[in-house]
Amino acid sequence: MDSTCFFEQLWEQYTAKTPSTAKVKSLFEEKGDTVFNDHIAIRTFNDVRINIDVLAKPFKAMGYEAKGEYHFEKKKLFAKHFEHKTEANAPKFL
Repeated sequence: MDSTCFFEQLWEQYTAKTPSTAKVKSLFEEKGDTVFNDHIAIRTFNDVRINIDVLAKPFKAMGYEAKGEYHFEKKKLFAKHFEHKTEANAPKFL
């Protein structure tokens, strides 16, 4: 699956659960604005069954690569961000 199709499916699932997001998007588009996702955020737990490395696998298969790591000690948070290797307009994911 290419990343465009993947993110379109994610958007469809998201708007099915939160229909107001589709309405907000349509309001912008009615005014002539272009709406696109420049990034998505995925949250997980540090559990070997569903940690960052597990969730990154399908993205890596679509051409994404890790670009940065972030440590927020006070919040006890570790994060990575990924970007597509060749599709400059593909959303980043965190």
